[in-house]
Amino acid sequence: MEPGEEVQNSTRGLTPQPVLITNNPRELFREKMTHTQNELILSQMSKPWAIVKRIVGLVIITYLLSQSILMIFFGLYLGEFEGIFMSYIGLFCSLPLLFIFFWIRRPRLIHIKLAIPNEEGKKTHILPNNETLVTPIPTKFSHHLVHDSGLLDMPPSKKLWMIFASTMLISLLIFIALLNNPSDFIVITTIIFVIPTWLAGFSIPVFAWWSYSARTLNMPTTGYRAESALVAGMICTIPALLINTSGDIFFTGIFGLDSPLSQLLLLSLIAPIGEEICKLAAIWWCREFIDSPRRGFEIGITVGLGFAMLENLQYIALSWTGGPLSFTITSLIRAIGSIPGHALWTGLTGIGFAWYILKNDTDRNNMSHKKDNILENKWQLIDSKTNEIIETTNNIEESIELNVTENIIFFKKEENISEHKSNNLPQTLSLGLILAILGHSFWNGSSFLIDYLLNKFTENIIISTIGSLLWILILISGLLLIGKLIVNNVKSLPDKMV
Repeated sequence: MEPGEEVQNSTRGLTPQPVLITNNPRELFREKMTHTQNELILSQMSKPWAIVKRIVGLVIITYLLSQSILMIFFGLYLGEFEGIFMSYIGLFCSLPLLFIFFWIRRPRLIHIKLAIPNEEGKKTHILPNNETLVTPIPTKFSHHLVHDSGLLDMPPSKKLWMIFASTMLISLLIFIALLNNPSDFIVITTIIFVIPTWLAGFSIPVFAWWSYSARTLNMPTTGYRAESALVAGMICTIPALLINTSGDIFFTGIFGLDSPLSQLLLLSLIAPIGEEICKLAAIWWCREFIDSPRRGFEIGITVGLGFAMLENLQYIALSWTGGPLSFTITSLIRAIGSIPGHALWTGLTGIGFAWYILKNDTDRNNMSHKKDNILENKWQLIDSKTNEIIETTNNIEESIELNVTENIIFFKKEENISEHKSNNLPQTLSLGLILAILGHSFWNGSSFLIDYLLNKFTENIIISTIGSLLWILILISGLLLIGKLIVNNVKSLPDKMV
């Protein structure tokens, strides 16, 4: 919504009201602000690519911040002058990054100017910045300040997968061109395409899975909450990185540098336990968003995708050192394997965490008094080009009311809770976390063992490479099949519990 643009909205049982929305901060303190009425309908211009650009910027800042923080702790570990100097460098670099991070994540407010029909009012209202609002009937003018709690608006997953597929095709064409004619022109073209393909390779699959999960679960979510869960997943990579680095140093000191046993223990023990516990902490940070096991699964998936995006950034960047073919293979494997794996494992933890907090009477009573911003302020998406409504507020309300009518369950005893649990999904926090760790551990450990054994007992590089890829395809197929079964079971869970 552009500042100064008038939108004709309506409220229940009231005459249509002209609403003027402005984002000019100088006007926020000239008039007394009040809370909006709950039945107020707000319009939101559909800009699905805005969140994509913002999240890509956030993940790059978060990655640089994680490396700066790692320098601080690694410098303290080394000690002496070099270590202290490294810590100061890390601290110096992290401060501006923190400022940029919080600036991007600053709360977004909307200043609403509302003219309500009233016989004692006026037809002309003088506004700041040389603006005038003229109404056909007498109205009283009021100001409201609300959080920008519009619906999560993302591009369709099919469109995102098409972009990713195009990126992979470009990478393969560059690889073929380098094999046939490694001229200066081809080399320069490759260098030019490195950054765009890297950005698309590490981020687009995450957005595609995020868009798919949001539409599949069919749970109305505000953009701010969904983005907060994704960012929480990014941030939890920082302690996970410290845990992995500490484990690597510890096992290297015991078994020696480049020891297969050290790498196996790190991949199958330290990394799964540390990363899944850190992702659990991110889910706990978003606990106020969780009001049902189904919502817990959604938050868990989003946290896992945030973690996978930042991890993906580094893996995809390093894959370019092996050329376009290495980039293509790594991007494909992580796009259809590692990324949904992180999401699924953390989703299981989210379900267990949801049951845990809902069994607590105090937390559950607090949850029952919390209202989602979607219920308080009704939003509708409007196409920015055609000005047509994409998803009307009435449809959103009907969907929410239907879900609430069919799925709200009043629990009075613990036995009643157990009646609604699914036997195919985690029923406790500990079980959800253990399943997440085991799935993560099996993926990492088996991949490393198969690759290590094939390279040790087979001198043919082609055979060992094909064998490793076949095992990864088996893992991916099993993951996608299990993931589909879990999502189908999650759909049968209640939307909301009080």
